[in-house]
Amino acid sequence: MRSSRLVYAVVLLLGLVADASADDELLRGRALRLARKMAGASKSGDVNALKNTNFDGVWGGRYSYSSRLSTCSSSLSGFNFQHVFVTRGGSGFLSTNHDGDFRGRSRDKGRRWEFVKTMTVGGRPAALAVVYSNLARNGNTAGTGVVLSISGGCLITYQGSARRMAR
Repeated sequence: MRSSRLVYAVVLLLGLVADASADDELLRGRALRLARKMAGASKSGDVNALKNTNFDGVWGGRYSYSSRLSTCSSSLSGFNFQHVFVTRGGSGFLSTNHDGDFRGRSRDKGRRWEFVKTMTVGGRPAALAVVYSNLARNGNTAGTGVVLSISGGCLITYQGSARRMAR
């Protein structure tokens, strides 16, 4: 009798862990899709996606709240950001002044970089994505977007143009 209760408890626990993992992936995917859209829509000057793909360096700028794609309001209309970007092959590292460090990747030979991590916001699971794309021909500006996807359907989006401050 006791062993059947133990087996039941283990099966229940494994089911909960699998559900949590699936929820995290759903949040991550939703945040990344929207951040790609935000970064792609940002203006960054004369774009030539086939030439310059070197994003390494220190980037800065200002993110502005996008009510058009957000499903939740935010009291923060915008914020200044500074990012340190390091890449090697298809893997990258992004250190931000607003949300800590991210590990990410590029699937298109360095033309777009995607960073995402999971966290908890107000006791609910959430995913935060940062995407860089549309690197200008001179390599000094790029489009960028940040999306916070909170469990329950809340999306908060920010869009900006980043300027390279140092290589």
